[in-house]
Amino acid sequence: MLFRSVSQSRYKHRGYHKNKYRACQDQGIKLITIFEDEWLNRSQIVKSRLSQILGINKRGPGARCLSLSFISSSQATDFLNTHHISGAAKAEVAVGAYDLNQKLVAVMTFSQGRKFTKPKEIWQWEMVRFSTDGQHYAGIAARLFNHFEKIYQPRSVLSYADLRWGQGLYLAHLGFRRFEDTLPNYWYFSLKNPDFKRYHRFTFNKQAMIKKYPHLVTEGCTEYSMAQGAGLERIWDCGNAKWIWYKT
Repeated sequence: MLFRSVSQSRYKHRGYHKNKYRACQDQGIKLITIFEDEWLNRSQIVKSRLSQILGINKRGPGARCLSLSFISSSQATDFLNTHHISGAAKAEVAVGAYDLNQKLVAVMTFSQGRKFTKPKEIWQWEMVRFSTDGQHYAGIAARLFNHFEKIYQPRSVLSYADLRWGQGLYLAHLGFRRFEDTLPNYWYFSLKNPDFKRYHRFTFNKQAMIKKYPHLVTEGCTEYSMAQGAGLERIWDCGNAKWIWYKT
């Protein structure tokens, strides 16, 4: 299980998973890295993702047979928490696809662009999530994106692909260009009270740690040293592939 075997305390560099990913890629091997909490808490989604990757998931009707409409935030959240490995995320716009029985079968969400550390990296929109109900609907990603583009007419759209699961190659078919990979990200998990759950690093940044654990504040203390004092450990991923789309 990945929490116990490859946490920071066992391997002292954040590139552990990224290096495995690259080594496998060099040998033509597609490596899937699954965290313990995903397997224990979201096993059906994990199995569905693996079926999609292997090309053995069920096939639904083609995208032209589905109807599209903008849906509410609550509808998108419920769907993504059920079908997306990372669950829902904050977004301002959500597009849904319905089958002939008016069942929601695919969702794509977008948020307003964010400013990054490099001043010139300012994107108008970000595609935050895309998921189906586990079945394959040929062409549905393109239809959902085109529906959003037609109404909102974005100049640029950014999207990330979690390299633990894949490179996000479907984005190339939507006109996106892969331009760089991010450094690995990390999460925290509890050693004292294992709940098989990862916590986003922002939950335990230094300022949050100072407020929550003032007794751990010492001269020269770091976020990580305070986290260790609180019985937390961290684990790294493989990073993300960054894709960008520009209106032509």
